[in-house]
Amino acid sequence: MRYGILTAMPSEFSLLRGALKGARSETILGVEYFTGMIGRHEVILAICGIGKVNAALRAQTMLLRFAPDALINVGVAGGCAPGLRPLDLILADRVCQHDVDTTPLGDAPGFVSTVNTVFFHADEALLKGLARAGEALELNPIVATVASGDQFVASAEKKAELCRVFGASAAEMEAGAIAQAAYVAGLPFAVIRSISDSDTEGNARMEFETFVQLAADRAAGLLLRFFGEK
Repeated sequence: MRYGILTAMPSEFSLLRGALKGARSETILGVEYFTGMIGRHEVILAICGIGKVNAALRAQTMLLRFAPDALINVGVAGGCAPGLRPLDLILADRVCQHDVDTTPLGDAPGFVSTVNTVFFHADEALLKGLARAGEALELNPIVATVASGDQFVASAEKKAELCRVFGASAAEMEAGAIAQAAYVAGLPFAVIRSISDSDTEGNARMEFETFVQLAADRAAGLLLRFFGEK
């Protein structure tokens, strides 16, 4: 099985790139895609950039050029649900795009026209395998909803809204677009997110700067365990 792996930032990419054996690279429209092996698994690895448009462009390019059998999005997220702390691990059972709003037309919040859904559901087999990897590392991953949008969600009010409207435990900026690309292609996908900030009192930026690399390495480490490399 060939896995396409996308991260938004170099901090989320570095541990995975270091584990890639026999790496070859190809640059397409200014983005470098690496192919190689992690354990016994063939992977394609790229930094997609921050935001849904960047993520969609890179995911679609990866699908068309490299034909992976599944997409996995790995990185950090802000915590929305009460009780989450920095470095907690989230495995998405479903993903939505919270900033899509055609409610004046009678649609539900987050309803994505053309595919006519609010939630994109992660592949159950991938989800179970990643959960086992997290448990083996004693990281106790939480299976929950992840909400994507083109904004860094920091306020208590916005986090509470995402919990209330979408049941979201974490907010970030790429997974929804990658999930939609996989959905359209008929491919399984999974999303791994480690909490980099959960503060609702105005200190989210400080928490993010403190925990982003630790959180990124924890998310990537879970994936490496899934591939049998940790």
